[in-house]
Amino acid sequence: MKADRMRAWRMLIGLLVAFLSLWLVASAVYRKKDMPVSAIDVVVQPLPDGTLLINEADVRKTCKQIFGFSLEGKKLVELDIDRLERGLERVPFVHNAEAWIDAAHTLHVRIVQRQPILRIIDAQGVSYYIDEQGVKMPLSPNVTAHVPVATGFIPPFVPDFLERRGHVLGHLFRLVKAMKEDALLGLLLGQLYVRNGGEVVLVTTLGDFQVWLGDEQQMEDELERLRLFYEQVLAYKGWHEYDRIDLRYRNQIVCKKR
Repeated sequence: MKADRMRAWRMLIGLLVAFLSLWLVASAVYRKKDMPVSAIDVVVQPLPDGTLLINEADVRKTCKQIFGFSLEGKKLVELDIDRLERGLERVPFVHNAEAWIDAAHTLHVRIVQRQPILRIIDAQGVSYYIDEQGVKMPLSPNVTAHVPVATGFIPPFVPDFLERRGHVLGHLFRLVKAMKEDALLGLLLGQLYVRNGGEVVLVTTLGDFQVWLGDEQQMEDELERLRLFYEQVLAYKGWHEYDRIDLRYRNQIVCKKR
């Protein structure tokens, strides 16, 4: 009988300790949520060349716009971190946004920018970037991205241009991607001009001459011939020997001297 009472007392004490522990944890969490944001730490990851299309001031302004008030000094309970991240990722220059609050009540915001690979100035004079996923980006008010520029007979942007067979934007996008993935050809990317009919003229950065390209169906073959031309001909003839390199004809390289 005495042993039963002892077990009952131990069980009751254990329940009281557990309840008290839960109460202390809940109180601590409640008090923490009631604490104000002590500071905001914003870091924007630069593009590989160091460019910041969106800067710290832009991010802080966007954070304020998302909630309608300045976040510094606001109670932690008033902050919806998921809402903050979603709002930041709607900014066209932002590829990914992460936010969290540390033990010192500092709100940390980390931004990964979208990587533009091509600037378009279409036939109507509308200018924008296309990123490495094919997403349209506006021009940055802060800085100009160092990417090739395409002009000429380019139709207006459509979101599904990569799925549309024979679309000029799809051709330009895949051409630039293919050249950037090659150590040599990536160095040649300068300006691109789309002729009436969809053929592309590339003005190279090395040698400053034109490369005439045909349709996208023979793009891989054209780029391989361009690589061979640089390695086997220009290495001996020099960069300024020719004015135009025409690759539109299958298995041929037609050159025009200056």
